[in-house]
Amino acid sequence: MITFLGTEDGIRSIRANHPMVDPATRDRIEVDTYRDAVRRSDWYGGAIIFGDLERLYASELPDVVELWQRLSQASVPVRLLNNPAQTLRRFALLRKLQTLGINDFDVWRADEMRPGIRFPVFLRGERDHNGPLSPLLNDRTELDEAVAALAERGIALNLVLVVEFCETCSPDGLYRKMGTFRVGERFINRNIFYCSNWCVKGTGDPIDARHSRTAMMDEEEAFIFDAEIPTTIPEIFRLAAIDYGRIDYALQDGRIRVWEINTNPVLGDPATNHPGIERFDRYVGRSYIRMQETLLALDPDCDDQPFWIDPVRAPRTVVAVGASRRRAAVGGGWRERLLRR
Repeated sequence: MITFLGTEDGIRSIRANHPMVDPATRDRIEVDTYRDAVRRSDWYGGAIIFGDLERLYASELPDVVELWQRLSQASVPVRLLNNPAQTLRRFALLRKLQTLGINDFDVWRADEMRPGIRFPVFLRGERDHNGPLSPLLNDRTELDEAVAALAERGIALNLVLVVEFCETCSPDGLYRKMGTFRVGERFINRNIFYCSNWCVKGTGDPIDARHSRTAMMDEEEAFIFDAEIPTTIPEIFRLAAIDYGRIDYALQDGRIRVWEINTNPVLGDPATNHPGIERFDRYVGRSYIRMQETLLALDPDCDDQPFWIDPVRAPRTVVAVGASRRRAAVGGGWRERLLRR
């Protein structure tokens, strides 16, 4: 069994990922929220991925760390990925990469700004994946005004990052964002997103009409299946203590510049990638299959033997169901899969 753990927002997005709905794999994958997981006592052997860690609040972390510790003492074989007591979240990772010279831009919290910020900058949330909270800000006045506007909206400034802009536009006028997964000990190139402006989010970003989409697909296909993993990538994952996730980065004069490591990455959206779309038919469909195979390799023996731990938080009440009694659903609790046994 492969078990994904995440926050409420993260689990909502991952439930629709391709491996979760594919009949060939869905019976070997389950997802659960941290809120429910810390109240669970029943688990399955296999691999348990502590995902979506960047969305956790500091107040939630102690329970999640305790959950990791209890699962690490399981009575059956369990493989745990992303130790929440060790992984670097977005701010700490970007600051460390700047200190080490891997990134040439710095990052600040909006409530701790000091002299020395290099403009332009932009604002973004530390915990979300919604893109920037501001356009590029060219001086301290614009920055102060943008920060004040967020404060007026009630946004906590200690959760807002001030990020120095890093120019990575290629000579052809396109910005590229590459994504490479780590899944246990395996590294997989996953995608290149293109955009005509600096904020690159996904396949729907605006592209100037002079650029050939066929050429972009040629480049992305070669990146996914033929390009070697730069030696810097495994080292960055090691520095971040992240066993599972996707690193998003660009190239600046041939050097990697890292935007983040997402521990709740999209694995493939069946609603927007399907047969009949050229990009899917050429190579995205094959990349889905490879990703599923890599995930399932985390638990090669299909070991979903049940085991039990003392829950970190008090479990929910027991309720009567028909003529029998079972635990009220806790993150799936006594899930349908277990009830079929």
